[in-house]
Amino acid sequence: MPISQIIHDGQQYYSLAASARLLGTSVANLKKIMVKEGLDWTNLRVNGPLWISAESINSYLRRMKKQSG
Repeated sequence: MPISQIIHDGQQYYSLAASARLLGTSVANLKKIMVKEGLDWTNLRVNGPLWISAESINSYLRRMKKQSG
């Protein structure tokens, strides 16, 4: 089973797949909006998987909720 979340330098990160599930979108769509929406992401190895910070996911969800309501 792939790892879906990690702690790095005291910050929690989610895998792309887990982040997409949390945001209710697909991995392909998430890749399109990562930079545009200012999500904080990292990759811990050259050509390794990308990880999205939990803090930026929460911030994005709050912005979307504020815009819709």
